[in-house]
Amino acid sequence: MVAEQNLGQLAALLRIRINDFAPYQYNQVKGQPFVVSELMSNFEQLIFEQRRNRWRNILKAEFCKPILKTTTMEYSSKRL
Repeated sequence: MVAEQNLGQLAALLRIRINDFAPYQYNQVKGQPFVVSELMSNFEQLIFEQRRNRWRNILKAEFCKPILKTTTMEYSSKRL
């Protein structure tokens, strides 16, 4: 997580210098210092979203597996 009080120049520099680096950004352009509670709230929200997305992907992979269907030919031969 890169928290910056500008438009994200540090995050852009890190992306250029470090291969496969994609930081989460929290940018604020107000001319005021960060408030710790505001940063904590945003970090917690980011963590919550990451966990939710990870569980969604796990559940999607588990419950959306293709269902194998027997063909009519296989079904009719089993009945005989």
